[in-house]
Amino acid sequence: MLMHIKLLVLKPINLAMLMVFIPALATAAGSPDAGAILQQLKQPKQSEPAIAPGLVVKEVEPETGPKTNDSNNFLLNGFVIAGNKNISTQALQALFNDSLGKKVTLENLQKLVAKITDYYHAHAYPLARAVIPAQSIDRGLVNVDIYEAYYGKVSVNNHSLVKDSLLDGTLSALKTGQVIEQGKLDRSLLLLSDTPGAIVNATLKPGEIVGTSDLIVSALPSERVYGNLALDNYGNSYTGRPRIGGSVNVIDPFHWGLGDIFSFNGLTSGGGLNYGRVAYEALVNQYGTRMGGSFSALHYSLGGKFANSNAQGNAQVSSLWTKHPIIRSRDLNLYGQVKVEHMQLNDHSDAGKTDRHITDAAFDLLGEAHDKIFGGGVNAWDVAVMAGSVTFDDFAAKLSDAASAKTLGGFARLNLNLSRLQTLSTNNALYVSLAAQVAGKNLDTSQKMTLGGNYTVRAYDTSSVSGDSGYLLSAELRHDLGDVANGRLHALAFVDSAQMKINKNTWGESENSVMLSGVGVGLNWVGKNNVYANTYIATSIGAKPSQVSGDSTRVWFEIGRRF
Repeated sequence: MLMHIKLLVLKPINLAMLMVFIPALATAAGSPDAGAILQQLKQPKQSEPAIAPGLVVKEVEPETGPKTNDSNNFLLNGFVIAGNKNISTQALQALFNDSLGKKVTLENLQKLVAKITDYYHAHAYPLARAVIPAQSIDRGLVNVDIYEAYYGKVSVNNHSLVKDSLLDGTLSALKTGQVIEQGKLDRSLLLLSDTPGAIVNATLKPGEIVGTSDLIVSALPSERVYGNLALDNYGNSYTGRPRIGGSVNVIDPFHWGLGDIFSFNGLTSGGGLNYGRVAYEALVNQYGTRMGGSFSALHYSLGGKFANSNAQGNAQVSSLWTKHPIIRSRDLNLYGQVKVEHMQLNDHSDAGKTDRHITDAAFDLLGEAHDKIFGGGVNAWDVAVMAGSVTFDDFAAKLSDAASAKTLGGFARLNLNLSRLQTLSTNNALYVSLAAQVAGKNLDTSQKMTLGGNYTVRAYDTSSVSGDSGYLLSAELRHDLGDVANGRLHALAFVDSAQMKINKNTWGESENSVMLSGVGVGLNWVGKNNVYANTYIATSIGAKPSQVSGDSTRVWFEIGRRF
């Protein structure tokens, strides 16, 4: 009976708490919080470089000298092909179907046999060649020798910051006696060039045995420290618009020779926003797999119209990841990445507090492809699937969430980023991109897609709108203005358009969709002394959504120096 009485008393108390806290926390929710501010700090991902290290080929052509009784021409009846192992004789003979039974000169004959060399090169055998040995041509049959080119010695002259075993292991796919294939050669050399601490060049020279080539790789040390320092106005009016940020990266920080990097990034707007991140990543095997981890911390204090609410908070994020090059070549690259993350988000104000933690895991497929369509271009993509869970650390915030967004518990989202850089002419290019997100339920602010700011819809203030699902389309026409002020200057004109669904599932009667569009122009300058400057001016087009306030024209700038 006593227990029953206590339960009867607790029920009205919980109801009273719910009625008090929900309005208060709903009021505080209109301000930026730790999750939303973390989203503001994200920058677009850069695709991996696909430029192979320098490769010098030194090959000696065998002497040739067919002889025939007719110094002018002779009747070609066929070819006797020898030395081919990786491409069938039938496939090579088919190259000459239209030429048999016709009279040819020695000059014509050399051009015909060159088709075999071209065919090998087109099928990824870069050093293979067909030659006509010295012979007396009888009955119109021509002997052709194929040199498919095999590896002789494979060695590394290592003076880099990376230990011998890692570099030797990366080249272990290229073995003595193995045919030289473009794909395997490119992958090995590109993986070497990806390794921090090594500047790689390679030479293929004639081996001791005819038909072989020795691969000699030279690995020199790279700079051990690099980074940058920058000033911009990419912040917002609540945490401070001007910001100073920088990064320092140290290659091989512990002299272990692991192709590893220790990184520090920092950003501050003064008292409104302070952020720091440390990360470490290392090569873990001979196949280009890298593993890393990071820890970041954020503290914020809101000003502007939220100054009187004493809103402030902090966030800590711990991450672990593994990244592997599935395909690594000159024209196509594909990477797989698995990442796990834990966030602790704490938001406090006079209205109450919202402390929570989030654990998630993500799988990414990202890469790039080069082509020669309409003058050449580069396609880049990143497809990510994430699943995680939200847990509230205080009772009042949990009650508020249960009566509103219902973000508690598991969630999932899909992110897609696509882009193409299209060459139009020597000085002109077109860049188009699409970013999209689809959510399975209402998301925490740290998981929402944000619009507004220099990296999204540039006509609107930083993080003007955030939502669970939406897309952003951008197009830029870029023009190279040449050398200006001891540097290179590029001009661009752009248009951005985005649509967002704020909540997957609504509550209340507020508008749940928004569309933002804008146009603008910009200048990007890169100096020869590693100084750079960017500026953009953009104005909105179309109707301004009711959820957005502020000016309809924005000016963004950044100035910095790399070292």
